[in-house]
Order: sequence, then C-alpha cells, then structure tokens
Amino acid sequence: RGAVTTMSFDRYGCRVVQKALDAASPDVRVQLGRELRGRVMDCAEHMHGNFVLQRCVEKLPQEALDFIVEELQGQAEHAASHMYACRAVQRLLEHCSHEQLQVLVARILRFVGKLARDAYGNNVLRHLLEHGGVSEKKHIIGAMCSNVVDLAKNRSSSLVVEKCLEVASGGEHATQLEHERAALIQALLGPHSGSGGRSVLQLIMLDKFGNYIVQRAIECSRDAERQTLRKQLLDMEPQLRASATGRHILASMRRQF
Repeated sequence: RGAVTTMSFDRYGCRVVQKALDAASPDVRVQLGRELRGRVMDCAEHMHGNFVLQRCVEKLPQEALDFIVEELQGQAEHAASHMYACRAVQRLLEHCSHEQLQVLVARILRFVGKLARDAYGNNVLRHLLEHGGVSEKKHIIGAMCSNVVDLAKNRSSSLVVEKCLEVASGGEHATQLEHERAALIQALLGPHSGSGGRSVLQLIMLDKFGNYIVQRAIECSRDAERQTLRKQLLDMEPQLRASATGRHILASMRRQF
C-alpha cells in the first residue's frame, strides 16, 4: 500500500499491482484502487498504468468506481480516442451502471462521427453498441445513416456501420431497433446524389472495407428490402465476378437468397 501509483507506471510494478488486486480482499482492493485518485487519466494514458486501471474496474465493486468515472468523463472523447485510455472506457462500459455513466456516455455521443473514424474511438462505439441501452444504440445508428458512403469506405467507421447492422438485426434490443435497422438498410439501398442514379450499395460494394457492409446487409435485410438489394447486386454481377471482393458478395448472396 502507498505505492500503487508509482508501481502502476512501471513495467514490472504494474504486474505486481494487478496480482495484488486479484488476490486481495474486497476491502483492500478498494483501498488499493483509491490510491489512483487524482491520477486516473494519467494512468489510463500510460502504456503500463492502463492495465492497472482496467483491473481496478474489473475487480472493484461498482459503487467504488465513481471516482474513475468522474475523472474520465470530462475528457471522455479524448480518452475514447487514445491508444491506451480507450481500453479503460471500454471496461467502464462493461462494469458500470447506466446511471454512473450518463455524463460520460452523453459526451461520447456528442462525438460519434469523429470517434467512428478514429482507429481507437471506433472500438469504444462498438462496445457501446454492445453494452449500451436502446437510446444510445439509436443515436449511433442514426448517425451512421448520414454520409454512409464515406463511413463505409473508412477502415474504422466501416466496422461501426457493420456493428450497427448486427445489433439492430439480432441483438438484445433488436425489436426496439427495427425502425433504425430499416433506416440504415434504406440508406444503403437509396440513390447517392451525384452518382448517376447509382445506389450507395453499388458505390461501396467493390471497396475493400465497404464490401463487408454489403455482405452484412445481405444477412440483415428483410422482405421487400431483400428483393431490392438482390436486384441491385444482380445488376452489378459482371463487375462483382471480376473482383475478389465482389466474389465474396456473390457467395454471400448464394447463401442467403
């Protein structure tokens, strides 16, 4: 005790602190964790310290995590896009109550577009889609319906779009997200301005990232959507056959249709 902060920033010391948190009694765990008060962001951003902070979130009782949430929430968008701090944010999304995270999540949701395109922020958004409530999921899916061509062609944001389709089609809140699922599918099937009448789907299907979204859309489409989607893909069949990514889409079509 008394050396947790110093040891957390050390390559070997951080492992000792993690072992102590694993082995300690619940009361001692809380005491060890509280030694990080005032240094939570420093710890979250540190290449070794972030592992200690993650272990604190995993091992401390929920009610003892308030100080961690409070120190991160004012800089939530920065933490969410930081190479190491994003991990602590993800652990909080897993282990804290909705009430504890209201301020932190609200701040993340203000920066959905920016975080979706970020190499680390996209992981936080996908985690929020997995662990968040209905309102948070609706907000993120709604944001993905805008400028979907650019989002689909970006390595990071394409993963968020794909996760949106997944949770809206078969996740815990799928029934409540039916409107959002349909809106996202329609955003993919609808025409893209300035593209000569081509749909968003046709613009992204041969893209190295966008093609995965097309494959997911094939799985997640329903009823009349499926017929429209199938027609658009068949119209592009020669181009699809000539491309490795296109052939993956055709294989997905054969499995689903």
